[in-house]
Amino acid sequence: MNKLSPREKGLATIASFFLIFLVYWYFLLNPVVSSFDKINLAITQAKTKLEKIASGQIVPISMRKPGKKVDVYPREEQSARLIEFIDKKFKSYGIKLISLKQKAADNRLVIDIKFESTYYPFLGFLNSLPELNTVLVIENVDMNLAGNKLIVNMTIVSGYR
Repeated sequence: MNKLSPREKGLATIASFFLIFLVYWYFLLNPVVSSFDKINLAITQAKTKLEKIASGQIVPISMRKPGKKVDVYPREEQSARLIEFIDKKFKSYGIKLISLKQKAADNRLVIDIKFESTYYPFLGFLNSLPELNTVLVIENVDMNLAGNKLIVNMTIVSGYR
């Protein structure tokens, strides 16, 4: 039997730790780092696209549908239409309205709503917004989870004549 000298034992230990680290890196850390890189790239691309949409360089596909009529109403009519729509949809989806505030300035009607909902009714409400056939921008959405309910603060902006 060959006996290893203390120096050889030390070198073998270092080599085995290095080999274990390489296996750990190859099978565990490298895929995680690669996924982070892919996510960061996707976020960067999404931000760039949003900036181009906001500046008007790109028109989103959902707004390119030919023949889709969009109306802009006088302030009082636009306000009434939005509030009636929100009330009707909240009742049909079982969404509990907590507060609704509206402001109007510079041909912008801003409606801040706070409500309590679950995921699918909230999604149904968002999907029903194009039914209004008017220009709407969801300026801000802040959601918090309370138990199984979502507490949502949303700002909707619409233009008026």
